Amino acid sequence: MEKLSDTLGVDHIIYKARFDMMRTVFNASARGDQIYPVSALGRASNICTSCMGLAKSLALRICIEKNIPMTAFGWTPGQVPLASGIFKSNPQMIRKMQDISAGPLRRLAGEDSVRPFFLEEEHYQQPERFPYNISPLAFMEYDETKVYSYVESLGWVRPKDTDPNSTNCLLNSYAIEVHVAQSHFHPYVAELAGLVREGRMGREEALERISTPSNEKVVNYVTTRLGLKDQESEPAYPTITNP
Repeated sequence: MEKLSDTLGVDHIIYKARFDMMRTVFNASARGDQIYPVSALGRASNICTSCMGLAKSLALRICIEKNIPMTAFGWTPGQVPLASGIFKSNPQMIRKMQDISAGPLRRLAGEDSVRPFFLEEEHYQQPERFPYNISPLAFMEYDETKVYSYVESLGWVRPKDTDPNSTNCLLNSYAIEVHVAQSHFHPYVAELAGLVREGRMGREEALERISTPSNEKVVNYVTTRLGLKDQESEPAYPTITNP
């Protein structure tokens, strides 16, 4: 993110949640409790749904507070329908959406911990500041090989320690393992099937992605960091692949 923002000459703001709060959320999300509607599990694991609920809401809050007119998301065509590629958010819609994601997170981590990530009444009273949500990959050409080639030309180097379905998240391998164990199917099946049906990915590549085993070193590191394994000291993994 730093390399690309420097190359493109854009501002780069990082918001980092408290690790103890995130650990509580992730561990609760991994227990298999009925946290979100069953329909949500068809497109993402509980862990990913919790993480993205916080990230999307925080982005919206920043837009409203700083009067930013649009929010862009990198959902692939398999993750978001074309009809949702561009839409104007509004208080009524967002209030319902946030009730679904904020409610479980408040119960898991506590009201004070998650309040900074979600909208408060003062935000809902400013409907003119609600931004457009734009998912450009839903309606633009989508070829992952070209995408990777372009961002590499800007200085990005793909990490070697993530699973085939992620380029930035160590937690994803563990989230996939948990989802498969609980729900008995891979959480990326729906997305990949959509890409295959639209001719944006070959069937063999999609099958390879959902059949590639997890990197156990990464999973062990994550479970140790989450306090799910006894270990006397911090694990040495991961190494920094993109200094």
